[in-house]
Amino acid sequence: MGFVVLAFGINFLLTPLNLEDFDQTANFAEMKESWLCLILLCFVGPMAEEFTFREGILRSLKKNGLNPWIAIFTSAFAFGIIHVDPMQVIPAIALGIALGVLYHKTGDLRLCLIAHILNNTLAVLELEIPQIDDFLNMMSENYLFLLIAGGFFFVAGGTMMIFNYYKK
Repeated sequence: MGFVVLAFGINFLLTPLNLEDFDQTANFAEMKESWLCLILLCFVGPMAEEFTFREGILRSLKKNGLNPWIAIFTSAFAFGIIHVDPMQVIPAIALGIALGVLYHKTGDLRLCLIAHILNNTLAVLELEIPQIDDFLNMMSENYLFLLIAGGFFFVAGGTMMIFNYYKK
């Protein structure tokens, strides 16, 4: 649940920046019409990324003696950079940090896979509800302070939920 709250907060904070997405939203909207693309977006992509960034990079960096937090941030930064467009890089880095902490604390890649699949599936489902983007755009034009305050609230709440879960 913390991942979802964090993702909403990041989306709220990025909306007013009107970052270029290099038509990725339009590409994803077209892709959601194909079952093969949905499987790739929601399952295959997250699996490949988790094996690469958490099981591969993060585990290797920790195994070679790098401080776990530096390893987490390094793998998260690499994870963000491969997403290329600015509207995905920042949320991907945040997701990469959260998934990196989850992997570091539990050592269980299956939990990271579930969280990542959930994240991507929710992102695809958001394309089915265009009113969300309309609402955020209206907020950024008319109620910018509330949008930013809400974004910080969700980011803080999601972060606290994630870290409280890992402390257990």
